[in-house]
Amino acid sequence: MSSLPPEDGWTTDDLNAFPDVGVRRELLDGVLLVPPCRTDIHQIIAMRLMVALEGSCPIAFQVTQGMEVRMGRQALYAAAGIPHYWVIDTDNGLVVHVHKLDPQARTSLPATLFDDEIQTAEPWPIKLPVKRLTPRYL
Repeated sequence: MSSLPPEDGWTTDDLNAFPDVGVRRELLDGVLLVPPCRTDIHQIIAMRLMVALEGSCPIAFQVTQGMEVRMGRQALYAAAGIPHYWVIDTDNGLVVHVHKLDPQARTSLPATLFDDEIQTAEPWPIKLPVKRLTPRYL
């Protein structure tokens, strides 16, 4: 397989042909993305968040760990109809950005930021101290 991108973009067949060497690869509109390895901080926060949300999640919902949101991903999530997603920023402590889809416009509404306690009524009532997600050394 050539390492040069195909003229018409990468496909899932191309992605599946790469050797499995522990490197995450994603396709976005024919563009091959190789996101950085997740840090231990990311893994700890993701684990704590999944456990906390799973404990209060109604049966009609599913808690999943999605892909990392970068520039342009919000538009993709909105176009796909993903109604809620959270982004966690660790640059200055821990801040949770709670995003919600405007279903009429199919755009993401401005995020609500939480740095002490997450309180939201959607997709189900959630009240969660940010400290519960924060790794000891952050």
